[in-house]
Amino acid sequence: MLGLADAEYDALRPELRQALTEYYRVSDMHNYDELVRALGYFTHRYGKLDRLDSMNEYWLETEARLREDFNTPSYYFLYTKYLLANFCRASCTVNCHRTVT
Repeated sequence: MLGLADAEYDALRPELRQALTEYYRVSDMHNYDELVRALGYFTHRYGKLDRLDSMNEYWLETEARLREDFNTPSYYFLYTKYLLANFCRASCTVNCHRTVT
């Protein structure tokens, strides 16, 4: 997991620091150019980002803009795609009594 925030690394909870592969600190989370630079660094170093999630409703617009700029699907899209793929893989009966395989 990659982390991006304006907090000092040492201010992060120990369990979060342990879970992070890398952390990128920006001086201001409202500075879009800094966020783009940070995600560009992550993309250069680790390849295309699988997911981008702020875990905070306040950042939804910024998060959506970054996902669009970095061509990264939303978590909701990935989760729905996962559910549909697993549903379609299993043989199951639907209401019309037709078996889907």
